[in-house]
Amino acid sequence: MPRSWRDATDQGDLTAVWVPDEGSEALRDLVRAREAAKQDQTRSRHRLSKFLLHSGQRPPTAPALGTPVTTASWRDKPSWFIVASRDRTISPQLEELEAKRMNAITTRADSCHVVMLSKPEVVTDVIIRASHALDNDRQ
Repeated sequence: MPRSWRDATDQGDLTAVWVPDEGSEALRDLVRAREAAKQDQTRSRHRLSKFLLHSGQRPPTAPALGTPVTTASWRDKPSWFIVASRDRTISPQLEELEAKRMNAITTRADSCHVVMLSKPEVVTDVIIRASHALDNDRQ
């Protein structure tokens, strides 16, 4: 029988165990959050692809991708724009300026840069309103 902790460890009766500190736990949480965000992004892309295919939208063909663009569509067609008020990638002021320049119907969202992931209901609402507006224009 060992007399001390050291003797017990040396004899193999006890095994040293690493206990994560607060920083290690935070890093592990960050890695898990990133993995969860990537899974959410993949699921959202699949849902959007499924929705677009179901509604008759098809991926562009190779010739369409190779044809040079001569004019910006937003100059001649109705446009919608979502300004992310907490965006740290593109300043919200620049987003507002772009939307105004496009003469776009603007929606503001209390969101970061990736509005479609953080506020999907806002994006969905804008898409639905845009489709209704375009349907009304065609009638």
